[in-house]
Amino acid sequence: MAGVGPAVPVVEVIPTRYRWLSTLRPSPDAPPGDKMFLSFSVPASLLPTTHQSATDVDADGDVKMETTQEQELPKKPRGAVPAVCDVEGCSAKRKYRLVLDWERGACGMDHLHVLERQSGPIAV
Repeated sequence: MAGVGPAVPVVEVIPTRYRWLSTLRPSPDAPPGDKMFLSFSVPASLLPTTHQSATDVDADGDVKMETTQEQELPKKPRGAVPAVCDVEGCSAKRKYRLVLDWERGACGMDHLHVLERQSGPIAV
């Protein structure tokens, strides 16, 4: 009897990566006149686990995800005073920050090195 043997279990493959597709070729089910097709796929393991109602699915069968207050990025308060170089005697606009002290910084690499020497050696 050929073909008899232990049954091979079927393993369901679950996508674990994001996938971005963009092409100028229209998809087969696209309405006439569409010139571009864009698709961004997210792994199912990253989707919310809440139950979706039938109204949350669009005509293509894609789940519509709505943002909530917790998901929005917090707005950073804008300081009225621009950050300036922390080297004594310099009042230029700060471009770089110290690694060890994020609140201090310098206008250029020369002044940044001065501040690093003042703050001491970096422990590795």
